[in-house]
Amino acid sequence: MGFTIAHAIAPKPLVSSTAARPLLFLHIPKTAGTSMLTALRNMFGDSRIVRLTGAATLTSQPVDDLVATGMADIACVAGHLPAYLLRHHLSRFRPFAILRNPVSRVLSLYRFLHRADAVELARLGLQPGFTLVDFLAGTEPELVAQINNGMCRMLGGDESAFAVDGGPVHENPDMLARSVAILRQADFGLSEAMPATRALFSDLWNLPGELDASMDNTTEGADEVYPPDLLAEIVARNQLDLALYAWATAEFPARLAAAAHGIAASTDALFRPALYADVSVADIAGRRGFHELEPDGFCWLKSERPAAIHFQAPAPGARLRLNFYCMTEDYDIAAIALRVNGQAVAHVATWTEPHWCTLETDRLPLEGSSNLLTIDPPSFLSVRRVVHTTADDRYLSVALHTMTLFT
Repeated sequence: MGFTIAHAIAPKPLVSSTAARPLLFLHIPKTAGTSMLTALRNMFGDSRIVRLTGAATLTSQPVDDLVATGMADIACVAGHLPAYLLRHHLSRFRPFAILRNPVSRVLSLYRFLHRADAVELARLGLQPGFTLVDFLAGTEPELVAQINNGMCRMLGGDESAFAVDGGPVHENPDMLARSVAILRQADFGLSEAMPATRALFSDLWNLPGELDASMDNTTEGADEVYPPDLLAEIVARNQLDLALYAWATAEFPARLAAAAHGIAASTDALFRPALYADVSVADIAGRRGFHELEPDGFCWLKSERPAAIHFQAPAPGARLRLNFYCMTEDYDIAAIALRVNGQAVAHVATWTEPHWCTLETDRLPLEGSSNLLTIDPPSFLSVRRVVHTTADDRYLSVALHTMTLFT
């Protein structure tokens, strides 16, 4: 039997009041999820984020296995995971989702797929250079499920809403009520209000600093003008999502007000290093202002503002060593500015090998509970100017590899 609106009014809590459990990111495609994942990796440390992809999002087994083996070292499980796969485990997590204007979300998916290769397009029944008409006429179940009320399918559907076996995609009339029921019991934000969303999550999860506010994985062409009849078709195909989004935008201010009154979780996102341990950046929690982890094991600093790390001191006085990979072999490493708790910190910068350097401070007076390290490089360089053959359009400077505290 499906949910009714009455079920959505007074739901049974999904999360206990202790909130001492991992986050569960119900990642709806094309809702600023890539940006959020980078922020989560920065805040909790890459090694504490479990991202499920591909076949791992088609059954409940991967989450069953995580729950069975214990989740003490996991801060967040994320993936394009339909809620119906997790219905037996939602009480073990603190679930959250991000919603987006349904028309904008479908158009973003259309633009995103134009960057896909021919193999991926063929899997979705599309040809290179496909038009918006071709896109909306697609019949491949995965594509149909995302074009037609994709948010409600992710949050409140059932297996037939996706037809993972390749069969026809069905639309459960209870998907809207089920989705509202999920969101009433979960944390949620809005893609169109990301600064407020990140501030809300930072308050709700009791983070030591606000999540990064930049947007990653954006698609070009957002200002393109589309034919009105095709926009009307997208609207007609997404009536449940539009109703869900209208409910969420009306509910969102109340969530912000509630967070301001101190309704918070106890999510741990503070870096607690041991003395003399060379800690990889992937294991450093409490980060802000970093790009996602590179395959080489370092994280580039973002150019928008100084990078920051919230950490608990392992001793009342300690020295700090930072190991960086630099954009160029002659980068001005001596001009990298370090501050701890707002105070400028003197340090010695040394090249260890081409592109690699260390910054080492004198002994620092540190607070026992929480300290804030900020790293401010003197300049950021266009990657395309340094590596002429790259498609990387970022501006980069230095990338953190390891951090060590010692006496």
